[in-house]
Amino acid sequence: MKFAPVEALESPGHLEAFTHEIWNATRAQSAHFVRAYEPPGQTMRYYVMEFADAPSLAGVLRERMLSVDSAIALGKFLADAAQVLLRLDLVHGDIKPENILCIGDYTRLTFKLVDLGSAAAIFSISSRAGTASYLAPERFHSAPISERTEIFAMGVTLYQALSGKLPYGQIERFQTPVFHPAQRLSKLNPNVPSWLEAVIHRAIAIQPQRRYQHYSELTHDFNHPERVQPFYEQDTPLIERNPVAFYKTGFFVFLLTTLWLVLKLLGQKS
Repeated sequence: MKFAPVEALESPGHLEAFTHEIWNATRAQSAHFVRAYEPPGQTMRYYVMEFADAPSLAGVLRERMLSVDSAIALGKFLADAAQVLLRLDLVHGDIKPENILCIGDYTRLTFKLVDLGSAAAIFSISSRAGTASYLAPERFHSAPISERTEIFAMGVTLYQALSGKLPYGQIERFQTPVFHPAQRLSKLNPNVPSWLEAVIHRAIAIQPQRRYQHYSELTHDFNHPERVQPFYEQDTPLIERNPVAFYKTGFFVFLLTTLWLVLKLLGQKS
């Protein structure tokens, strides 16, 4: 059971926010979410959620990282859950490990998304509402909440699930951080396949236009890993983006330089 906060007794704004939370929670009737309903004949402002005897993803990550297969399943789940909310013109607003329940054992996890207290109509919020370490960079500069800002939060969650680290470190709400390219995920977890690394790094791209723009694009790449294109930040050196091309280029530069020196020496002798 979840009751209205104490502040709602004297604050119409808190009461209205809780009323919206109830409305959103009871509308999101899908296997992706913990089922919520308002009991008939209630005399107080509250709603009831089904009990799920399952740890949060945050709890699981304190003990171990997710396997690659579980992380892929989590990515698909988050994209699907977000699309369910989008059909209601909503976004979750606070996707993070604390709001994801893990059901099952290590070999076969399923998930549920909880806490729709931050859910809002898409494009309706331009504040820093949510958890700072999972907010897209543009959210710190008053950009509205959108599919691509939610995708960023999903990407941060997946990066953390596979590495045990936040891609951009711990960020506090009062900060206006400067974002630098995240460390390549495969350097932290060599088990991560290149296609999955590309998906996650595209999801957490600093520049929003380089990110997935829609949930459907993210879902497509999870379902078709063979079609995923490599992704690197724009200032990534060629040796990291394409080592083969780097060494080929170096070889031909060395070859041409050597030939030029040989011809120059032959010309001096003649």
